[in-house]
Amino acid sequence: MGAVKPDLCAGKGEKIISLTPLSLPRYGTHAFAYRVVFEHTASHQSVAIDSMKIARGRIEVEIDQVMPAPSAADLANMKAGDRYIASKLDAQLRALG
Repeated sequence: MGAVKPDLCAGKGEKIISLTPLSLPRYGTHAFAYRVVFEHTASHQSVAIDSMKIARGRIEVEIDQVMPAPSAADLANMKAGDRYIASKLDAQLRALG
């Protein structure tokens, strides 16, 4: 099976399957995360995107993970990766003051 090349523009043959907030421990002064899953209507292949936003003071960082055709294990690994990356990023932001 070839790689999915998503064209995620509205009206271009993709539909949103789900949009789910992700729970993360409290990071920074402001943080939120969500997962969106798209499906390409012609090939029926899905793409999952986890997006996290973390802010501390005047610094704001966005982290996105993209996984084409994710399995349940892939989605679980993405969630674990979200937590790991967010905790490391929070430590770096704390060090900056």
